[in-house]
Amino acid sequence: MRLRMVWLSVIVGLSWMLVGWTNPPAPADAEVPSKWQAAQGKALTVRLESSINKQEAVSDVVITYKPDVVLAYGRAKFHLPKGFSAVAGDLINGQPLTADYIQNGGQTVALPFGVDIGAMRTFELRLVGKKLPPAGQYKFRAEYWGIGIGIYNTAEAVLELRN
Repeated sequence: MRLRMVWLSVIVGLSWMLVGWTNPPAPADAEVPSKWQAAQGKALTVRLESSINKQEAVSDVVITYKPDVVLAYGRAKFHLPKGFSAVAGDLINGQPLTADYIQNGGQTVALPFGVDIGAMRTFELRLVGKKLPPAGQYKFRAEYWGIGIGIYNTAEAVLELRN
């Protein structure tokens, strides 16, 4: 039984490598080539934890992303608009962010690669205790890059702040 599991692991690993070589991932910060299609069923939501939706108020900002990929080994990235930024101590899925996840002065949060099986993975980025920027519309974006099966998934959500 143990030998069968070892062989199954080897075959699955080789399959992933073969698919990865025939369909390499797009570069993380490049434009998406035409062969990379956005997946359907993706969802991004942004909400304020407090009921006060005004500039200068202090609130947690909760950004939830569910890429709905069926099977992939990939990574998620959150792109925050000007006026919002992530710092060490903000939370990803309830765990504190570390500095190595934060890029571009806090405007991007790039999570490490992981496996998503059966569209079960949801990413929740919580910006803790942020002073809200001036009134206006702020566009948040998230993306998911999958290795091996050529998945690129992106979603956007707009948060509108009042005076």
